[in-house]
Amino acid sequence: MQESIAIVGAGWAGCTAAYRLAQAGYRVTLYDAAAQPGGRARTWHWENQEAFMLDNGQHLLIGAYHATLSLLAELGTLTQLQRSPFRFCYVDGYGFKPPAWVEGSPIKAYLPPSLQLLIAWLNGTQSSTEKWALVRFFCYALGCRWQAPDGQSVIQLMRQYRQPANLVDRLWRPLCVAALNTPIELASARVFLAVLHDTFFGPAGLANDLPPATRMIKREKCHPTDYLLPKCSLGELLPEPICAWLTQQQHDVFLGELVTAVRPLSGNAPGVSVQTRQHIFQHRACVIATRWQQLTQILPPAILTAQQHQTSAQPAQPITTVYLRYPSHYRLPAPIQALRENTDNPGQWVIDKGQLDPKLAGLFAVVISTQTEIKLTQTNLVGAVCLQLQREFSHLQLPSQALDYQLIQEKRATFQCDTARVTPSPNTLHPAIWLCGDYLLARYPATLESAVRSGNAVAKAIIERFTG
Repeated sequence: MQESIAIVGAGWAGCTAAYRLAQAGYRVTLYDAAAQPGGRARTWHWENQEAFMLDNGQHLLIGAYHATLSLLAELGTLTQLQRSPFRFCYVDGYGFKPPAWVEGSPIKAYLPPSLQLLIAWLNGTQSSTEKWALVRFFCYALGCRWQAPDGQSVIQLMRQYRQPANLVDRLWRPLCVAALNTPIELASARVFLAVLHDTFFGPAGLANDLPPATRMIKREKCHPTDYLLPKCSLGELLPEPICAWLTQQQHDVFLGELVTAVRPLSGNAPGVSVQTRQHIFQHRACVIATRWQQLTQILPPAILTAQQHQTSAQPAQPITTVYLRYPSHYRLPAPIQALRENTDNPGQWVIDKGQLDPKLAGLFAVVISTQTEIKLTQTNLVGAVCLQLQREFSHLQLPSQALDYQLIQEKRATFQCDTARVTPSPNTLHPAIWLCGDYLLARYPATLESAVRSGNAVAKAIIERFTG
């Protein structure tokens, strides 16, 4: 073993950094205040339903997630993803609606994915004006090389490219919320265009980066827009296997251990002290992989730059998940479905968990994002979501009330990816203190892919620093 490295925070970024550093031969100690690893993508156990393991938030993986898919292949959990072709379509047929002659025909395997998306869009029930407005938008975006001026919001981008109001309301607004978890009026156009480019026109990480033995689709190439839906909990997908591997390799994993302070050692001694409620440990270096708001709580103010103080004060956005349990014979038309949101209908997306795991048949997860304040009580919110599903899927004849429900709200689930977003360098604090997290990647919003990329990057930088 070489130097001892502490990682504070066992989310996807911290677990990735710990795994990569341990692979390189460093002695790793992983701390997290929660009893379960995973951070904002961890597993909950439903108290009333012991067989149901829930996620504290719904995080969508797509085929463009190169770093995440490569890591899952190493961990042996890639097979726990179910591939579903991109389908953004409402119940009324508005959106990307693949025609039957494409979906049920062998010709689909020979059509380029971009052409499949175009055919699906032209087959939707939206007006001809809206259909060609979207085509015009992508032509404009290609012409400007997917760039937008700093400070431009997504709604300003839509006005610049003359997008009809109904198209903005029914397509661009929910896509912006899904990608950036930020209202379209505040969201950064620069980041939104980067996400659109990598999703619709980037290479597919699954098909290009992984050896044939780990590909889920052997004959049909995975497209970067494909949904990759976990058949297990998010905790079982990455953080729990990494923690188990670290323990097996005799590294230290301290869950339920709150770190209260990280301080550089006094004098010329290299390293840091990591203080918990009961102990003080010394390490050669420390990676801070907690939420961005906790920087000022853990680190001494004197070593934080003005930029990092700004980072810790960035606004957060909540994500609420309403789990509804219906009789097991109820099944949605697709594993993931867009919902029409308005004042009376708070849900934006619904995921049929039973189509991913037969044991969860009848369990629906409804996602509510970017609402800084939910004015309804918990009972009324659940009731509103039940009625929304009953109206949206009237052909299923869903009951007006679910058999049981569980509501999970992460009040500070993601950072607000707005035009004023600040992205500090991962190592401008102290030679032995590094930052790690999805908020450090200026090109991308808060996603699992950003977290994994950040973990990979900080581990690589530490290895280069200590071996250079």
